Amino acid sequence: MDSKLDLCAITETWLNINDGAVRNEVCPSNYVLLDQPRAGHRRGGGTAFMYRESLFHVKKLHGGELNSFEFSEYSVRSKHQNLRVIVIYRRPYSDDHKVLTATFLNEFSNYIEMKVLCREELLLLGDFNIRVDALDDSVATKFSDLLESLGLVQHVEHATRVHGHT
Repeated sequence: MDSKLDLCAITETWLNINDGAVRNEVCPSNYVLLDQPRAGHRRGGGTAFMYRESLFHVKKLHGGELNSFEFSEYSVRSKHQNLRVIVIYRRPYSDDHKVLTATFLNEFSNYIEMKVLCREELLLLGDFNIRVDALDDSVATKFSDLLESLGLVQHVEHATRVHGHT
C-alpha cells in the first residue's frame, strides 16, 4: 500500500476455496483480488492477482494446475493498454513433489506456445524457482533459451531472493 501499486501478482497465496473471509481481509479498499487456489486440500501454493479497481477492467480467463506448475490467466484492460497477464508458480523438486525440471520445461513450453499468439501484450509473472541469472546452470540456460525462442524477454535484472539470484 505504501508503494501505491496498481497491479500485483502473488504466488504461494496459501488460500483455499473456503478462505473468503481471508480474501476480504487482505484486500485493501479500492482493490480487487482474483485468485486460483491450489486444487484439493493440499497446503500452500495458489496464485492471485490484485489490482486497483478504478484503473483496470480485469477478467479471469483460466486457472489450474499441470503436473509441474500452477497458473492463473487474466485479461487486463485500461484506457491505454490491453494485457494478457499470466501468474505462474512452479513448486520446486522435493520429496513431496518429485517432478523433474524437464517435465516443467516440456509442460511450460506446450502451455505458453499458444499464449504467445494472443492479441494483447503478454506479461508473465510469478515464481519459476529457476535461477535465470546463473549462467553455469543448465536448467537456467534451457529456460532462458525457451523464453528467447518464443520472443519473450526477462525484464527483471536484479536479485529477487534474500540470498541473491533472479
